[in-house]
Amino acid sequence: MKKLLLLWLLLVSVGLTLLGCNGDHAVKGKVDLKGVITEVDYDNKRILMEDKKVGLVWVTLHENGDISKYEKGQEIVVWIKGGIKES
Repeated sequence: MKKLLLLWLLLVSVGLTLLGCNGDHAVKGKVDLKGVITEVDYDNKRILMEDKKVGLVWVTLHENGDISKYEKGQEIVVWIKGGIKES
């Protein structure tokens, strides 16, 4: 009876651990892009930044983003939510 109870507790704890390991969640401290702003397009609310790994990348702010907070030469980090358009 004790072995059955221990086995059941082991299975429940492993199951709960696996539930917590969902791959869809962001990793704390991980960023998608990090670089320096090379140009700011105030009209279209987008920033041209240079990432050391991928090169020049246009980043568009969401509709509520305040583009006036950004300027050329500023270092930024970017977390991407949603799809990425490539050309």
